[in-house]
Amino acid sequence: MTAERRRDARFSVDQIVEVSFGREAFVHGTGINLSKTGVLCKTDSYMEPYSQVSLLMTVPVGPEGHRFTCEGVVVRTEREGGDYLTGISFTSIDDEDSRKLQTFLKKRKGESNKR
Repeated sequence: MTAERRRDARFSVDQIVEVSFGREAFVHGTGINLSKTGVLCKTDSYMEPYSQVSLLMTVPVGPEGHRFTCEGVVVRTEREGGDYLTGISFTSIDDEDSRKLQTFLKKRKGESNKR
């Protein structure tokens, strides 16, 4: 059995994620799981590990959700069928966006603890 190496709890999500490279090329994906330090998403495009990227996604906080952007680095890319599972570690996130993300994650943690 492999020991868990993640620093932070991850929660399943089904969110649209937009990833850009230098704000020129955009890759659309679907978030699979999310933590305060990163996201795993499924895309139809390969992303080179160690690539610097910008992310845009919405978390369901408040009546209309909160759209946030952050910077990250691709930490892994694995082929899965015709798609790619891409792990992105956040490297820079605005304080307000970080607070909203943590609010969402605390809510998800509370929901998972009730099960």
